[in-house]
Amino acid sequence: MPCRPLRRRLAALIFLVLLFAWGKPCSAGSDALLTIGVGPDSVHLLLAELTGLLLKARGLSVAVRDGIPPADLPRRLAAGEVDLCFIETTAPASPADRVPATTPLPPLPFAAGQVVVMRRQQADALGIAAASDLAAHPALRYAAAPELAALRRVYGLSPATPKVVPADLIYRALRKESIDVGVGRATDGRIVAFRLAILKDDRLALTNSRIIPIVRTTTLGDHPEIEAELTRLGRHLDLTAIQRLDANLLLAHRDADELAREWLKREKLLQEK
Repeated sequence: MPCRPLRRRLAALIFLVLLFAWGKPCSAGSDALLTIGVGPDSVHLLLAELTGLLLKARGLSVAVRDGIPPADLPRRLAAGEVDLCFIETTAPASPADRVPATTPLPPLPFAAGQVVVMRRQQADALGIAAASDLAAHPALRYAAAPELAALRRVYGLSPATPKVVPADLIYRALRKESIDVGVGRATDGRIVAFRLAILKDDRLALTNSRIIPIVRTTTLGDHPEIEAELTRLGRHLDLTAIQRLDANLLLAHRDADELAREWLKREKLLQEK
């Protein structure tokens, strides 16, 4: 039949087009997937979503993989299962020194470690702004915590028998006035939601950590815009902003991607569509 040779030529042409498409290597601007690994920490999840949205706006394909045990993140980075993650460290040197084939980026511009917290109203009424002010008020009730021994030693505190409170309930115990002083995490959204005050640790009794982005070196070489976008994010994201985002995630049960998108648009880091 006269149409059979035409069909054969069309079939051959389609085959060649598909073969070319399948065989073409991924370039730096292609749809190769960039994976951001996240542990169970809500703040790290928010950072991953914020970063992912900024990189997607640059044309990258990004996936956020959460629920990874924090201790397993370095191995997954080294194995290439994850391209980027956020690691909390207290050391001046980057933890990337222990992770092969990765590059540390500058830390985010807010502290993420342990802090002494009180109800803001009570702290203001008693004139307490720093942990060194606590010793003048021996009647204050403390939550039992491993860090309390360091606070006692460094600040000369002599509290009554501390009250045993599960770590995750410290903030609620403060709000309900079951205790007066507790130890929490600086980035926790419940600090701002429950109107708590962070006391200045003026004698550095507690662990002071920072959040550092760690990127696979090959990934960063292919996509230098990762560092540029994280730098841009750091100019806008302060401690109060991350606390408010975290409060909406933990207490209002908002979606992390939705929260990140709204905040980026409000800060004019992401264009409205």
